[in-house]
Amino acid sequence: MVDLLVERHRLQGDRVLDLACGTGTVATELARRGYRVVGVDRSMEMLEIARAKAVEARVRVEFQQQDMASLRFEQRFDLVLCVYDSLNYLLDPRQLRAAFRGVSGVLEDRGLFIFDMNTLYCLAHHWGNQVVEERSASALLVHRYSFCPETRIGTLELFCLSRRSGRIERFREVHRERGYTLGEVREALHASGMLPLEEMAFPDLSDPDDESARVIWVATKASRRGSGERARGEVW
Repeated sequence: MVDLLVERHRLQGDRVLDLACGTGTVATELARRGYRVVGVDRSMEMLEIARAKAVEARVRVEFQQQDMASLRFEQRFDLVLCVYDSLNYLLDPRQLRAAFRGVSGVLEDRGLFIFDMNTLYCLAHHWGNQVVEERSASALLVHRYSFCPETRIGTLELFCLSRRSGRIERFREVHRERGYTLGEVREALHASGMLPLEEMAFPDLSDPDDESARVIWVATKASRRGSGERARGEVW
């Protein structure tokens, strides 16, 4: 879908910033497609995996350790991406606004900002308060979801027990996301000097409503005008 949106909005240029790039899957794929990519993430452990992935793919990607709520770049980018609901990990609305201001500061005047977010409805109803188990012959994975209406924060705790080479291995991860309304995202974009061009419910790319679980956004600098027809297609 990134390619479709880039083509439809007539993006000029090939400099891409991948926010919260994690292990570099998206950044590496973009580099394969000919983009000049910089990936940033807070986790040095993730960045080490990302660098190894880019080397294995024989592509060049610059990876930096940065917080997306306090970006520091002298260069500008034609496209900024933030996917896999990474912006929901900003639990304070002030952090979201700071991230948008940072994007606005590094985005070229006719550049695009493409991102997706889980909705407040998703965290309240799809996460909610439930426990889901996945079992196999060698592993047990438990997803424990909870949601606090007062803070709008959903929590996902992952517990895993696995047997490898006769040994029992355990791990636990905790993920916290905050839900934002469509109006709050629009307001934060406007406050940062950006203009929303499109809002699309995932996966069918229809107009989002009160029960949409995930929304894909396309935004640009407020000086740019025009959006055109909504793109539809696969992830790439």
